[in-house]
Amino acid sequence: MPPLLGNPHGRASSSVELCTTICYDVDATQALVYSLPIGEDGWIIMAHTVGILGNVNMDLIMGPLPKLPSWGHELVVPLMETRATGAAGYTAMALDRLGLSTTVVGSIGDDIWGNFIRHEFARYPHADMSGVESVAGVATGLSVALLNQQGQRGFVSFSGALDKLDSQMLARHESLLLAARYILVCGYFFMPALRGDPMHAFLRRARQAGAIVMLDTGWDLDDWPPSTCAEVLSLLTDVDIFLPNIDEAQALVGAGAPQNCAQRLLDRGARAVALKLGAGGSLWADRQQIVVQPGRTVTAVDTTGAGDSFNAALIYGLEQGWGMARTLAFANAFCSVIVSRLRD
Repeated sequence: MPPLLGNPHGRASSSVELCTTICYDVDATQALVYSLPIGEDGWIIMAHTVGILGNVNMDLIMGPLPKLPSWGHELVVPLMETRATGAAGYTAMALDRLGLSTTVVGSIGDDIWGNFIRHEFARYPHADMSGVESVAGVATGLSVALLNQQGQRGFVSFSGALDKLDSQMLARHESLLLAARYILVCGYFFMPALRGDPMHAFLRRARQAGAIVMLDTGWDLDDWPPSTCAEVLSLLTDVDIFLPNIDEAQALVGAGAPQNCAQRLLDRGARAVALKLGAGGSLWADRQQIVVQPGRTVTAVDTTGAGDSFNAALIYGLEQGWGMARTLAFANAFCSVIVSRLRD
């Protein structure tokens, strides 16, 4: 989709010197070369490529479970891990590893977990957390992720400080987001104070600022009643790239083949749809093309954050100016590495 590749909204390009950096793709078989701008003072200009509005919280990962325990019973698992994450957190970390700078707007508690999150993100130099507010007297949001023996997960979540992310808090940090080339809204249902009209207004401002606007709502905590489907579908007219997985897409527009679901979402106003198909790979649809890339066969160990990692890799491919076939192939490969190992 050419308007989403390159410089879609006519932003002026800087004529500064470029510093070439080399990294390697997820298979360590192909060198990827990209350039970072150098300012007049000789420092690299780390203008934030991606602005992320979404949930930052703790994840407590436990498993693998052969089954869920019955009420009153207990199971012991070999794995327990704490992570500073949330949809916004996972995406920012993945983008950092890919060499793209991010700025995150969100809310955490002024507690031990909030301090842990800030400490952990200090390891990610390209992830700016200055827009993540610590809310006094409120606990940080936390999700317990239970893994089964196939690496699939289910969540039990406590929203905590996530409920405090409202229009006033967003206004204090919105300039960070609007300066970015891409703006990703994720964890929509964990930002109840921004649902509906406030989100409509923000998405419009993001489009007016010239950003490529991306939306990944995640799974509806109330299992998609008709009112929620209507709410989400109404947002799509202000979205450049909608990023559901196949279950979310079918919940929104009804059962059907991935290509048909994507077309229905385009009909509701999205400029493009990047559909995550799990082990089946991914699909891109816009008004000019449909591209399908099969997934890689891997043994899944932990699928937590896989969709967020896909989003990060997709943004990376778009930023490189790749065609959609290559971009989806890279995103699939990146996710295959993420789900096939425990995190470092």
